[in-house]
Parts: sequence; structure tokens; C-alpha cells
Amino acid sequence: MKYLFWTSGLLLIPLIGSSIFFFSLYLGTGEHVPKARAVALYRWSVVLVLGTFNIWIFTRVFQGIAALMR
Repeated sequence: MKYLFWTSGLLLIPLIGSSIFFFSLYLGTGEHVPKARAVALYRWSVVLVLGTFNIWIFTRVFQGIAALMR
């Protein structure tokens, strides 16, 4: 699980950073293209976090089932 969290964290850093960068461009210029990119990158960040959470939860569930079957 340690590798999953490290990988997720390392992927999350550029996603969040890019999202903040494009949102600041949107605030500075008012154009719609940076806002669309910021929203898309934010949504991918949410997908990454929720996917990591799901993998963690289902790993715990399967470990519990395996422990009950022993």
C-alpha cells in the first residue's frame, strides 16, 4: 500500500499544480480556455484521489475476507 500512496501522491502534485496554474491564468485573463483546463485537471485529481481510496478500501475488505476464511 505504501507504493500506491507514493505513486498517487507523486501523480497528484503535478495535477494540482497545473490546475492552480491554469485557474490563476483564468483569473488574470478572464478567458475560458484556461478555466476549462483547470476544471479538467481538477476533475482528474478527484478521480485519482477517489480511485486511490477505493483501492485502499477494497484491499482492506479482501484482507478481511481472507482472514475470515482461514
